[in-house]
Amino acid sequence: MGVEEGVVNPVSASLLATWAHHGQTDKAGRPYFDHPRRVVERLQVHPSFLSLSKAAQDSALVAAWLHDVVEDTRLTIRLLAELGVHRAALLHIDRLTRDRGQDPADYYAAIRSDPVTRLVKECDIADNSDPRRLARLPLDVQEKLVKKYTTACTLLGLNPEEVALPNEG
Repeated sequence: MGVEEGVVNPVSASLLATWAHHGQTDKAGRPYFDHPRRVVERLQVHPSFLSLSKAAQDSALVAAWLHDVVEDTRLTIRLLAELGVHRAALLHIDRLTRDRGQDPADYYAAIRSDPVTRLVKECDIADNSDPRRLARLPLDVQEKLVKKYTTACTLLGLNPEEVALPNEG
C-alpha cells in the first residue's frame, strides 16, 4: 500500500531536503541545504505568497524546499510522489526541474505558465543572485551568473531590479 498523497508538508519537506542535499556544497563551498532554506525564507515574506490560500502556500513551500532535489540528487518526481508529496507541489517541482538540453525559453515558459511556480523561481533567483552570495565567487563566475539570472528574469517577465539582481558591469 502506497503513502497517502499529500502527507509531505513543509516541515517534512525540509527534512527530506536536508537528507537529499546532505554533503552537497554550493559554488562557494558552503552547505547546499542553506540555499533551499533561504528560498523558503524569501518566499514566506513575499507579498504574493501572503495572498495565496493556505493550500497554495503549503504547495509553494514544499516546492521551495524540494526545488533542486530532482535536478541535483537521485530523487525523482515518481519517488517524491511515492513519498507523499502532493500533486500540486509535484507539478511545481517538475516545472522547476531543468531537463538536460532543454531550451531555456521552453524551461522558463513552463515556469511562467504557473504563478506559484514562478513565485518560487523568483525567490530562487533572488537567492542565487544575492550580492552577498556572489561576492564569495570569482569575478568571472559572478558575471556569468548575473547574466544568466538577468536573462531568466526577462524570460519570466520579472524586473531584475525587483528580484534584487546586482547591476551588470
